[in-house]
Amino acid sequence: MGNERARQKKLAKRKKNRAIAQKNARGPDLPTSIASLERAAMKWPIASAFIAGDLRDEGIASLLSALLVRDMPDGRVHVSVALVDRTCLGVKDGYSMRALEKSELKQMLDSLKTVHQGLEEVTPEFLRSVVFHAIDYAAALGFSPHPDFPAALFGPRPEVLLETPWCRAPKPIYISGPDDDVRAITAKLAARVGPDGYELVAGGGRSYDDRYDAELDDEEGDEEVDDEGEDGENAEAARMMDYIAPLLGADPSPERLEMALQLGGWFGSIALDGADAAARAIEKRATVHPEESERERFRQLARAMIVRHREKFPELHLKK
Repeated sequence: MGNERARQKKLAKRKKNRAIAQKNARGPDLPTSIASLERAAMKWPIASAFIAGDLRDEGIASLLSALLVRDMPDGRVHVSVALVDRTCLGVKDGYSMRALEKSELKQMLDSLKTVHQGLEEVTPEFLRSVVFHAIDYAAALGFSPHPDFPAALFGPRPEVLLETPWCRAPKPIYISGPDDDVRAITAKLAARVGPDGYELVAGGGRSYDDRYDAELDDEEGDEEVDDEGEDGENAEAARMMDYIAPLLGADPSPERLEMALQLGGWFGSIALDGADAAARAIEKRATVHPEESERERFRQLARAMIVRHREKFPELHLKK
């Protein structure tokens, strides 16, 4: 009996020493909430920069997802994302993600490459030039970046911006999206450049109300994605497409797909950030809707998508 007790004490001591050694190897505890991560990330070095989407299309300026990746002291990475409209609205959306393992970053980049049919690694200076050119163009038309855009993490602004595709569109090209107040945007454009001074490209898709109702009414009827036989890259893309399915219509436009990916990514980030932080983030983002009924619909959608994230990506939540 005494020998067994001594053996258990030795095992417990070894376990404690291993935990201490692992903690020391990681360094000091790092922030876990997205807000605190953003503050800390200002001091972390940029490791890489990526642009998802058709950066060099000469026919139309596609929406782009711009990603800045920073190395964290514990070996993980922090990712900041901006949805960039280069010919009208500037930064249409933006957010920071939770801390990612490098393997998770690779999976995310593989998914973006497949879904967007293109992913290009660029220099941070080039990415910043793309983003700030878009911000400048939008500002001249009276549009500001989305309030969730983590502007500080995309700075500092280069003194001289590089020449980038579609950095100076000859006339505004507005591609309407599912979240846009089209009437207000076109009214502002007409006031700035005249009714014939811009081009309008309909993004298509259902209204917000239709998408919210589809999410709330059809969530339990979603079919499981069969990943059997797919390679890892396609499987990850399929999982993400399955997750954002409630945000899409039967035949989504590229612009709508881009917005759904951005919104789905944001829902996934707050789903992993804890209940209290998620509730605060939802309430902050809901304020962009002018009517209380619209804000409540957004809250319901956000809560449903958080639950859906736990169902579709259970292994991520087991780590929490």
